[in-house]
Amino acid sequence: MDLCTTSPCLNGGTCTPEGEEGFRCACAPGFLGDTCARIDECLSNPCLNGGTCTNGVDGFTCACPPGYSGSTCLTNVDDCPTPDPCLNGGTCVDGLDDYDCDCAPSFGGDDCSVSCSGATATAVVDGDWTAPATWGGVVPSSGTFVVIPTGRTVTIPAGVTVRSVGCAGISVSGTLVNRGHLTADRVLNLRGPSPAVAATLRNEGTLVLDDGLSSTAGLAGLSVFVNAAGGTFTTRGSVTFNRLTNGGTWTIADGAAGCTSNTSCAFDSSGTVTVAAGAVLDVSVPPVQTAVSSGSLVNHGTFRTSRVFENRGIFESTGRMETIFDGEIGCSFTNGGTGTLTSSGTIDSNCPLASHGAFTNTGILDARGVMRAHGTFTNEASGVIRVAGLTELFGAFVNRGRLSAQPDGRVSIQSGTLTNHGTISVVGRFQAQEGGTLHIVAGGLLEAFEPIGNWGTYDVEGTLVVGGSRGHLNNQGTVHQRCGSTVSLSRGGESWGGNPAMVESPCP
Repeated sequence: MDLCTTSPCLNGGTCTPEGEEGFRCACAPGFLGDTCARIDECLSNPCLNGGTCTNGVDGFTCACPPGYSGSTCLTNVDDCPTPDPCLNGGTCVDGLDDYDCDCAPSFGGDDCSVSCSGATATAVVDGDWTAPATWGGVVPSSGTFVVIPTGRTVTIPAGVTVRSVGCAGISVSGTLVNRGHLTADRVLNLRGPSPAVAATLRNEGTLVLDDGLSSTAGLAGLSVFVNAAGGTFTTRGSVTFNRLTNGGTWTIADGAAGCTSNTSCAFDSSGTVTVAAGAVLDVSVPPVQTAVSSGSLVNHGTFRTSRVFENRGIFESTGRMETIFDGEIGCSFTNGGTGTLTSSGTIDSNCPLASHGAFTNTGILDARGVMRAHGTFTNEASGVIRVAGLTELFGAFVNRGRLSAQPDGRVSIQSGTLTNHGTISVVGRFQAQEGGTLHIVAGGLLEAFEPIGNWGTYDVEGTLVVGGSRGHLNNQGTVHQRCGSTVSLSRGGESWGGNPAMVESPCP
């Protein structure tokens, strides 16, 4: 008995017979369960601030990340302890799973216990930070404002720990080399003296900037930051860079990092960059430049570009990726032939996206711009791809989740193979060109409610539904209808044009 005749799939679900007395429901977006009776409460992403949603019988629950609480993880937990830990009139400021002390003038340090002298130490000769001769006789303390002028190079030797507290600061117009451990509570200023002479910060040890980095750019002065191989760099607050080269490890713990000016900027990372949850990395370099990551880039926050970026290494994202087209200057995101891109978060792609390497999606990808897949592309079972622009497939594309061609979207299999284990929904345009192959495996579903075309090959082992009042298949190529497959035409022969299907026979 064909149980699908009883219409067991609710809420717009599509029924497929399985065995003699079985069936399977392919549920419409927003519904779950064997018969699509349950509402998918997690579809709207109700859990905020990185919370994880779990469907329940009558609702959903959110597992909140550290620092957040509440039914939707909206509330930032107050981490300021009692009594107030901030001394000398300082004020405790709640953070994310942490707190900071906002110190009164003339005090600094984690708990505002350091008194600033108000003095300024200026390097008068090249030398070590710890050498009195470098500073004209007095080595600066943690509460002294430090100036490294043009033409001077100061080095923090290996094994030496230096801290500049919040009421002091460091201003570099010459060169600062860190081989030890440097912590700056206040913004470190990298001030290039001219477009031809660079202010340089080179880190070969451990560098912690708790209030960010401010760099000049362009006519205001060239600024170069190098985090060398073996260097560890941690930033909080606002970071602006002019010329950034990373061969070590850079962690953006919070705040935003990006170009001082997108008319004068360079970004090249062969090391590891980690963007923490809540933090932002923007690599919008000038139109004549390409921002490159050939090492490892791990994004738990937000990665953004409105210019040209290429991944030649490993890019893992659990957060948000944004490519922004401003309408005037070209932008693109390229996953190169040696690149591996994995996303379990959200991708909002408005610029051309080209993948020549390996691309795995387990999250949500909104492809509003042009997307071209030349290498290996896998949309896993939890993955959702919504095509609202042009998507062209040249390589091996495997869909185990949901792939939809939106009303303004177009999916074209050019010379590759699309193997579908999940659901493909077409309310836009879908076609296989000559040399392109669509393989709907057993259990896979393609449902088309707008005209679709085939000039290549459709190999149907699962279910092909041409439905609605506008659904129509123009078959100018070859359609193989295998044993055990289902081809459903809502308007009978009117839903099919061109070459008839090649029906496999006899069937066991």
